[in-house]
Amino acid sequence: MSHTAFRFRLVKEKLYWNTSTPVCSLCLVDDKWLLAGTEDGCLLLFDVTSGKLNALNVKKPEHGKYPITQLIPLPGVQILLALTDHGCVRQYALRQDLAIKKDVPGVQGCSVMAAKRERGKYHIAVGKKHKLYILGYQGEETGFTVQSEFAIPDLPKSLAWNTDGILVIQKTREKEYWLSLTTGKIKELSTATCQVPLPVSQEILSVCPYIHSTTPACVTRGPNAEATRDTSMNWKEKGIHTLCAMYPYIFAMSPSGIEVRMLPTEGKRSEGKRGDLPCQVISVDHPKLSSLSNIVDMDWASEQRNAMRGDELHSEGAKLKTPQQQIYITNSNNDVYVLESIPFSQQIDELISREEYDHALTLGRLLTPSDVSDELVQRVSILHGFYLFTNMQWNLSMHQFLEADIDPRIVIKIFGLLPAYVSASWEPPKEYLGHIKKASEALAQVQHRFKAAHQLKQWLKNFRKPGQYKQGEDLVKPDTSDAGMKIASIDTALLGCYLMTSEEDVVNFLEQPNRCVLDDCQLALQKEGKWTEIVALYHSKGLNRRALELLKDLGLGIKKGSIMGGADDLKKIGLEETIRYIQRLNGQDPLLKELALEYSKWVLTAAEPAVCLQMFYHKKGKIVPPKDVLRHFNDVLGEHATELQKRYLEAILNDKMFSGLPEVKTTDVHDALIRVYVDQITKLDNEGQDEQRAVISGKLQTFMKSSEKYNAERMKQLLEAPVFYREAAIARARLDEHRDALVILAHKLGSFAEAEAYCNEESRPPPPLGEPVSREDKGRLDMYYTLFELYLQPPHGKPTEQNISDALKLLQRHPDKIDCLKALKMLPADTGVSKLQDWLVQVLKDVSCKLHELRVYRNLCKSENQQAAVARIKGQQSRVIVDSESTCAVCKTKIGSRSILAVYPNKVMVHKGCATRDGGSLQVCPVTKKRFSPLDAFENPVHQGY
Repeated sequence: MSHTAFRFRLVKEKLYWNTSTPVCSLCLVDDKWLLAGTEDGCLLLFDVTSGKLNALNVKKPEHGKYPITQLIPLPGVQILLALTDHGCVRQYALRQDLAIKKDVPGVQGCSVMAAKRERGKYHIAVGKKHKLYILGYQGEETGFTVQSEFAIPDLPKSLAWNTDGILVIQKTREKEYWLSLTTGKIKELSTATCQVPLPVSQEILSVCPYIHSTTPACVTRGPNAEATRDTSMNWKEKGIHTLCAMYPYIFAMSPSGIEVRMLPTEGKRSEGKRGDLPCQVISVDHPKLSSLSNIVDMDWASEQRNAMRGDELHSEGAKLKTPQQQIYITNSNNDVYVLESIPFSQQIDELISREEYDHALTLGRLLTPSDVSDELVQRVSILHGFYLFTNMQWNLSMHQFLEADIDPRIVIKIFGLLPAYVSASWEPPKEYLGHIKKASEALAQVQHRFKAAHQLKQWLKNFRKPGQYKQGEDLVKPDTSDAGMKIASIDTALLGCYLMTSEEDVVNFLEQPNRCVLDDCQLALQKEGKWTEIVALYHSKGLNRRALELLKDLGLGIKKGSIMGGADDLKKIGLEETIRYIQRLNGQDPLLKELALEYSKWVLTAAEPAVCLQMFYHKKGKIVPPKDVLRHFNDVLGEHATELQKRYLEAILNDKMFSGLPEVKTTDVHDALIRVYVDQITKLDNEGQDEQRAVISGKLQTFMKSSEKYNAERMKQLLEAPVFYREAAIARARLDEHRDALVILAHKLGSFAEAEAYCNEESRPPPPLGEPVSREDKGRLDMYYTLFELYLQPPHGKPTEQNISDALKLLQRHPDKIDCLKALKMLPADTGVSKLQDWLVQVLKDVSCKLHELRVYRNLCKSENQQAAVARIKGQQSRVIVDSESTCAVCKTKIGSRSILAVYPNKVMVHKGCATRDGGSLQVCPVTKKRFSPLDAFENPVHQGY
């Protein structure tokens, strides 16, 4: 695949009138003059500005007819360098008369030369036998002078400048090596037959491509002569004998013609694309020479490189003129041909007209904005994407569209998924309308549309960025800005793709913030009967009332959808989704509370209580105020609200996620659950359902024992009925009214066993010796004695023998918890001692143990008192002598007669204030930081004198 990069024509037959004398060298100066060196030493000058060769001068040799093998023009200093076959570098004035100047000194006998221009100065490298000379131009008077000299292995055949060295090919053994101009070291490379400098970019600037002797391949090299590409450039033609270059082309001459290729330039377009592009094969019979000289203009290359790297700026300064626009070629018959470069934009237009979009795109990527505009490259890339799409290469086409940075609305229009308001206010570029229509026709079959929609879905996801949807923005009103229309088109098209390819993902997509156009998406979902998806769409737009109204219609059987199970399944979905929706509202914003309560009414009348409760609390720990929920239950269900209130209150009070919330940790909420239990127990008791009543009573008692938030005083008054005696006792226990609680259990309920169990649970052991007894604990300490009294003081009449027997058994079970003297006084006078024997024996044992403990405690106190007295005596006997020179070990100031001292066992003496400075302890020496016990450390507030 190739295209026309150069126009090729014959300019002149037999360039030199002496047809038997061949032309040996050519060069072109500023697209103005063509110079030719002949085998008999003549120098020919032609004017080429008219497109023809008009002879201007023939400079004949003055000293011998030696062939001119190389011509290098130096326009900046108006000099022409001519290398003759006998090793002389002559200088001519670069003007029409070609005046001869003196030869370049010091290089007689040279065989090859190469030149470069860098920082406005010219340098030439000259090879001579086993030497390589570097010469610099010093001005018109001095001319060229030798600046450095290097030894080389053999006579050089060709040279090429590199940024930091010179590439050399030996003449005899045809080996290539690189000579570093900074170190003088030589690095051998490989076998080669020819080379050429390419002043194009950083890579190409320091490159000397060459052709292997075995295969026609070209390798490019960079700094330090390292290869810059993984693969070599392979040529179609065989027998290549000459390479030449003109930005950005490389020409290979073979006996059958000229092959033209293009290398990528440096810049973001060609980043990562290291290949070359075949351009054209020109048929010429035995081409021999080209007008391209062996000179590297590094200044131009540097400017070109800067322009390539700054192509984001698209500035006029980045557009540089290519050094030459045409090449002159001679063949073995001395016929002259010209290759005139065709503008790159015309080359691309030619490829577009032939629908070779990939080739055109490759060409555009290899160039810089100074050659081809970014707009043209983007246009080619888009056309290539359309071409791939119409050929059903969906994945490749979407990749191409993404790379081309195409307006996504153009691609969306192919599928007919543009929102109505976007279609009414926006039109794609006219040049793409035909391609859009053709691409749309490729989607006629369902299977093609499905595959293409799948690729479109993946492609559109690349345009959705985090932070694209701002918090609080209006997601319902269409955005008429260009950026807004793009986002709306992308999201609306994405929904259409999900409907075509993966319906199960529609809800997940809609639950995220999106810019789907409401009217278009609602219509598309309604056609498919996707009611739950419409609810998700409403929710994403903040249209909560519309969503709840639709769910209500579904739950009541008003709407019909595509649910496989029929109307019953649709009602079930409407009910379940309403519960989830209201639950989600409760977790989002307290301001939506009223809306949630409003639409929960029909659910409360249609669903099971356990299911309904989920509406009023959220998994994230958010909850509707319980008082509002309870009132709402009463308003909706009336007398039937009790069971639902009970379940609701149990759920929020027993779940750790909610029980700690401020709105739940209130007296009203805890009291409310007790009242609900009381109402249910009363109702069950009236109905004679004792078994169920016992279950609820158990729950009430457990809750009253565990809860610390209910108002015990109010609950005491609520629990006066006989059915609530046990609960009343628990409420009085909370109020420390233990005697009343025991009276209820022992006398009213008639269960001394429960009364004793109450004492076991509520009583407290006596405090340790020496500690006072609080008012609260005093009542708990006498609890067993109170129960003993209740045994002996029944509500009606005197105690029976059974009462006395049970009282004595209580004394035996708890001898250490009832005052024996008070108990003896309380017992009837006729109680026999034999009945008290076991209890008295146990009491004596307990008294004996307590007496022993008191004696031990007394002895320990005496010992501690004695130790303190000894320490005090030792401290009083210690003397501290303070004289006029005594100083504090911390602050280093003298200790005055009125100072308070601290003296440590290690003889350190300090002010007391210095010892306790910064929170220090008197038990720690402030100098050594050693800690002493209270018996070792002491304070002496008395000075004994100076």
